[in-house]
Amino acid sequence: MIQNEMSRRRLLGLGAAATLTLSGCGGGSSSDSSGASGNGGKDYTGPKVDLKLWNGFTGGDGDIFKTLVQQFNSEHKNIAVSVITYQWEDYYSKLPGAVSSGNGPDIAVMHMDQLATFAARGVITELDDVAKALELSEGDFAPTVWKGGLYNDKRYGIPLDMHPLGFYYNKAVMQKAGLDPEKPPATRDEYTAALTELKKSGVQGFWVSPFQFTGGMTYYSLLHQWGGAPSSTPRWQRRRSTPTRLSRRAPGWST
Repeated sequence: MIQNEMSRRRLLGLGAAATLTLSGCGGGSSSDSSGASGNGGKDYTGPKVDLKLWNGFTGGDGDIFKTLVQQFNSEHKNIAVSVITYQWEDYYSKLPGAVSSGNGPDIAVMHMDQLATFAARGVITELDDVAKALELSEGDFAPTVWKGGLYNDKRYGIPLDMHPLGFYYNKAVMQKAGLDPEKPPATRDEYTAALTELKKSGVQGFWVSPFQFTGGMTYYSLLHQWGGAPSSTPRWQRRRSTPTRLSRRAPGWST
């Protein structure tokens, strides 16, 4: 049962790579009906409030995240944020049920590609007022990241972090191949020429991480730069144009 406004703490869907959220039915422990004032709680002077923050940061980013929360807690004696961490593969399946039963988090982290689904299902709620109170705008972020927090022209997410693609190279390896280590390739032609020289010196090809958030984005970026696309035909057209046939190896239909 919703007892007061504090217990209706909203799931703030944080977009970009990840976002912060407030839960629709989760329970804060405060009985005060007033919310954080002015600038997101910095000047909050009400009674102490305990907030549960769910996230999926199980790697090194988790330690940094907890340090930031500890710093916040130390600077806001009447706001106590408790960090609860799950594996990402379990996180999104737990969230809807927890929120609907009143056992969800007060604040949560959410990837941008999940935000629209959870907003449409009513698991997270609008936070245009939060962004306004914090005086946040598109000018504070990369435009794509800021717009990623929108669903049906309403803000459901405030950016927390993003994953940039960096260009790393080994200066010693470049020098061994007769390349200038202080002038890495900056164009497609320069990059291709550098790979040719590196191959002559025994360096075979270009390594791409198998991890989706790094190697996957690197692959798609290079594919686009070379004028390619994952497919030249939309998937729905491929499915319609490809005849179905009976598979000999197993019962059922394959395309």
